Amino acid sequence: MAAETVSMEKRVPNKVLWHILPLTILGMAVAYVDRTNISFAALQMNKDLGLSAAAYGLGAGLFFIGYFIFEVPSNMIMVKVGARVWLARIMITWGIVTIATGFVHNAATFYVLRFLLGAAEAGFFPGCLLYATYWTTQRERAFMSGSFLAGGQVGSLIGAPLAGWILSATHGAIGLPGWRWLFIIEGAMAVVMAIIFMSALDNRPEEAKWLEPEEKTWLLERLKADREAAGGPRQEHENLASALRLLWNPRFLFYSFVYFVCMLVSWGLVFWTPLVFKGVAQYLTTVQIGWLGALPPLALITTMTLWSRHSDLTNERHWHFTIGASVCAIGIIMLINAHTLAMTVGGMSLAFLGMGGTTPILWAHFNKGLGTAESAVGLAMINSIGNLGGFVGPYLMGAFKDATGGYVGGMWVFLVLLVLIIFIMQPSFMGAARASRVGSGGKSGDLPN
Repeated sequence: MAAETVSMEKRVPNKVLWHILPLTILGMAVAYVDRTNISFAALQMNKDLGLSAAAYGLGAGLFFIGYFIFEVPSNMIMVKVGARVWLARIMITWGIVTIATGFVHNAATFYVLRFLLGAAEAGFFPGCLLYATYWTTQRERAFMSGSFLAGGQVGSLIGAPLAGWILSATHGAIGLPGWRWLFIIEGAMAVVMAIIFMSALDNRPEEAKWLEPEEKTWLLERLKADREAAGGPRQEHENLASALRLLWNPRFLFYSFVYFVCMLVSWGLVFWTPLVFKGVAQYLTTVQIGWLGALPPLALITTMTLWSRHSDLTNERHWHFTIGASVCAIGIIMLINAHTLAMTVGGMSLAFLGMGGTTPILWAHFNKGLGTAESAVGLAMINSIGNLGGFVGPYLMGAFKDATGGYVGGMWVFLVLLVLIIFIMQPSFMGAARASRVGSGGKSGDLPN
């Protein structure tokens, strides 16, 4: 019996990961391709539409306003209708909006479609996080969240050289500039992925035909024991009204602010990376910028997977977060002082490397002890409020660029905020460690309810 249990402990979790991770990672990759292709389109689009740096930054950031408004309702609907249908619906909608962006003709239509893209994509990432809670235990979730986030960066890694090639290869085809083809082609990718999701995704373990009956029983009992050990409810039927009260919980608001800063820095860098590279080396072609633009996501993928996995294996969050955020700050210091292409690319890659070691740890830290409905609302709330940083960061960079002619002012804001969250997160992690030592049942214990 003991040997059979050991066999299950090795076989079933690996089986689950191999069935749900590849598809969700691919979905996240396509999401990031369609979310960030604007940064490469800007190399041609800004001139065609007459967009200033601030106007471009505003349009890039408006995505996150739509995302913020619709994310919590999206995750609550997913609990009711199931992951398969709802995640596929999200992908079809954002694919159509991305295609439509290829036909914008002025700043106003650009702004509207960026807002609609955020509304369309709202709920996909926290939906994937929620979906993972149906299949995995607490100790596996830093790796899961890191894998989802890394999946997005795989999209950036592949999408950067792909975007550079599309801009160059399709420019002028049937009279359309390359940036329009970029949106049309990459929007169609999301529609294709939605069809794959509908045909291949299982909502919950009970529906998985690829699990043997005894494997389903073992997995469901394991998940139930994990929820009980974490202090979560024993039943899946949650009170949504109780979960909504998390919106006013100081702990969740605190985490939302920390995530807000992480996203402000991350998206402030992501949406401006190609333009920053072009600014320091005007001779670069779109194809060359595409290849250089793949280096920061490659650095980020490395830490999102390996660093988060190490955090899971050691069950340590405090120093993993602190080291990651500190490395990001060092990268930004390099960018502030960079005057060559090599130092600019190096600083950007180091900043991405550090941020990749920060966000998955943060998700694992505040994901402890949630039931199904609480996860649906709590994860979506933190992600949506935090992602408002994605509106502020790109706009700040654009405003400083218009005002000063450079990006240094925006970088200084990023640096100060990063140092702030490094310090304010220390009591939070130490409180969680104390709660764990005194047997608090796995609750964070760092801030009052």
